[in-house]
Amino acid sequence: MAVYPNLVSRSGFWPILLLVLLSILTAQRVEAKGSPSGPVPVEVGLRLHQIVEINQKKKNFTAVISIKARWKDPLLAYDPSEDTGIKMLSKKAFKALTLKKGTRFPAVVIYNQQGNRHSHNSLILITPAGEVNFLEHFTVVLQAPHFDFRHFPFDTQLFEIHLDSMFPEGHFVFKKLAGYTTIGGELGEEEWLVTGFSNRITSTTDTIGVAGPRFTLAFTAKRHAVYYLTKIFIPVALIIIVSWFTFFLKDYSKRIDLAGANLLLFIAFNFTIAHELPKLGYITFLDAFLVSTFIITSVVVLINVQLKRLQNLGRDRVAEAIDRYMLWVYPLIYFIIMIITIITFLGG
Repeated sequence: MAVYPNLVSRSGFWPILLLVLLSILTAQRVEAKGSPSGPVPVEVGLRLHQIVEINQKKKNFTAVISIKARWKDPLLAYDPSEDTGIKMLSKKAFKALTLKKGTRFPAVVIYNQQGNRHSHNSLILITPAGEVNFLEHFTVVLQAPHFDFRHFPFDTQLFEIHLDSMFPEGHFVFKKLAGYTTIGGELGEEEWLVTGFSNRITSTTDTIGVAGPRFTLAFTAKRHAVYYLTKIFIPVALIIIVSWFTFFLKDYSKRIDLAGANLLLFIAFNFTIAHELPKLGYITFLDAFLVSTFIITSVVVLINVQLKRLQNLGRDRVAEAIDRYMLWVYPLIYFIIMIITIITFLGG
């Protein structure tokens, strides 16, 4: 107990008392200015207005987006009698104001952005109470690493926009801005149909190396399959039917000519549609469909050549027996191969 009286001795009591009083006064002054005692909640929202382009080969998409954010900073409050109405500032003027007031603003970055962001317009409004409303409308190219074309052209793809804070969670936290985040009704992308969207707030270390808030707008879109049905699948089906019809001819020489011409037609058709297909390091459903058709069409040529060879060797009865089987074996084999392809690529 002899230690405690030393703390309040003549030499030590007054400095400690003075230090406590200064701490109380400083705390009251900071509170009077409105300095936040914890992380500032920032209401954030994203709105997708238009999909300009979806680049399958580069795995990115170009979109027109709006960001809206709202937060309150008492250090930015002002007397409305000194400044009539609501302050309307540019981004440059707002940054200068925050620097002058000794405060910070919730700077953000789009994590999956590629290249520059082309801003169309931006607006910052500050109310006398210090409430800040930020809005920016811009066009940006965004990475889409989740693209998977194994079901192409019956694929559904995931698109995401990640908005990350440049400050840790100890400074700012994100909250959803009610009623703002949405997907436009007319996105301008004819090939794709948006099937749903969602938004979420998570924590990530990807941008600044420590935990910071992330706002994500995600949406799924599926491809309009009518184009591929009319431009690819129906023409290929006709090629297969024509190949089958050759088995009704009794002249094997004419069969070879027709089957060969049909094969050349399919090769030319394949080259024509090649620029429509994504160049990938794996096989898609359409790749498997076209390769299967190519193999079957080639086999038809080989069968007819073999039948002609048997006829030349005087083995007409063997050739006719094989021919009768091929009338129903050929469509059956093609049907089985297509079923296996559909189950393999579209079943999962």
